[in-house]
Amino acid sequence: MFPYRRKFDLIFLLLLTACVRLLICVVTINEPGDADARLVAAAEWALQPHLIYSGIWLPFHYYAMGTLMFVIGDPLTAGKVLSFVTGTLTIIPFFFLTELLFDRRTAVVAGVFLAIYGNHVALSATTLAEAPFGLLSVWAIYHFFRGMSVDRNQKTHFTWSAFLLALAGGFRQEAWQLTGILSILLFFSRMTRKFAIPFALLGLSTFFLWTLGNTLANKGVSYSLLAIARLKQIQALYFGRGVLHNLVKWVWIFVRSPGPIISLFALLGLHSAAKSRNRSAILALIAALLLGPFVILSVVRPEWIPVHRYTFLFGILILPFAARALLNIWKNRPSLVALVVLVVIASIASQVTAFGRHSRLHLPFRDYHATDIDTWKWLASNAVPEGRVLVEDSDWNVYGIILHSGLYRGEYVVVNTRQDEAKLRQIVDETRPAMVVIHLPLTRWKFLEENWHLVVLHRNKDYLIGRLKPKSEVSDAPGKESVHSYK
Repeated sequence: MFPYRRKFDLIFLLLLTACVRLLICVVTINEPGDADARLVAAAEWALQPHLIYSGIWLPFHYYAMGTLMFVIGDPLTAGKVLSFVTGTLTIIPFFFLTELLFDRRTAVVAGVFLAIYGNHVALSATTLAEAPFGLLSVWAIYHFFRGMSVDRNQKTHFTWSAFLLALAGGFRQEAWQLTGILSILLFFSRMTRKFAIPFALLGLSTFFLWTLGNTLANKGVSYSLLAIARLKQIQALYFGRGVLHNLVKWVWIFVRSPGPIISLFALLGLHSAAKSRNRSAILALIAALLLGPFVILSVVRPEWIPVHRYTFLFGILILPFAARALLNIWKNRPSLVALVVLVVIASIASQVTAFGRHSRLHLPFRDYHATDIDTWKWLASNAVPEGRVLVEDSDWNVYGIILHSGLYRGEYVVVNTRQDEAKLRQIVDETRPAMVVIHLPLTRWKFLEENWHLVVLHRNKDYLIGRLKPKSEVSDAPGKESVHSYK
């Protein structure tokens, strides 16, 4: 049984974490881009369940969201429930891990920091894979340190740790990286060396299966990694700004969230842990080895532009060090609560200010464009003609339109704004769409005049929705719908 005070602390942290994330879930839709794309894929899987054994993104996130859709119905609600629940529950193994390596007071302060950590809040309120990945990873690290701390039940703790990492490896590839790090640490300790290989085999089981699946699908052994690298190269053509920009952005990510004050305390705590060479130093090493390769990659390959999601697990793991540093500096217990409250208020204020760069409401992720919302609302409330719908993508926002309009229930084709006219012409000729959702201006679509009539149904500042008909099927008789002019 938990001591009363410990139980109270954990319940308090759980409620605080839940309230913050629930508020953000309620006042937001989703994050444009990958979050919507993942949800569309999960919704399509729910319509036709099947085994996913190859691809870029890992399958467990689709399975989890798709299964929840059978219960809840609405894809967006199902996806956000998964992230909210797993993001909130992360506070439990996080509290135990911090208490194990430090003490209960540090665990409470670190838990408060996690509750208001904007990056974690955001990823607990969107339909990305980080929240379930984070829960499983922190839980796995806790069991890893339990195994390192005791002589009895070592095998049980290491088995649980590897099993949780195998599950996490079905959500995000960073779990494979974490498994490698922990396996090496086991190997270099004489007391745990015998567990290293079984730990690695179990923890990396999803990596082996996914690699085998991609190989059998003729996509290559390293398809999931190489495909992401190719995407990064394409993105760099439009967004890349070089090594200096990348280094500055890494710093900005932590200034943005958890904020400069907590980040500074974390640096102090990490420095103290490195000098102490105790168990907390091992956690600091794990955190450094998680983020270090991404930083190096962004220097060696500048197309790997820093993304806040890459720092997700690292950001969680440094919070105990921030809490420990604060407690070491301010040992006067009567005023400690006031200091923590002050740090929390300052951190929230700095994060909210930073979030204002991309969010009108100063929320921890980007707003949808008003024209995107108008477009999907029109599509959702009006009958879509039978046949394929061609949707033009701009800056990876198209899946928000597909998801929120319900287009994923039918046939659709996505084309990128940056594709040349020859490719667009080929896609239209091959797919023969019944409806198009295309970006303005229409200059790159002028070729449609040759063989097609475009009947305008709706338009706003950025989008035009129209019915597309071959000229051979359209009569010039009076009374027919007027067609759009490209001039």
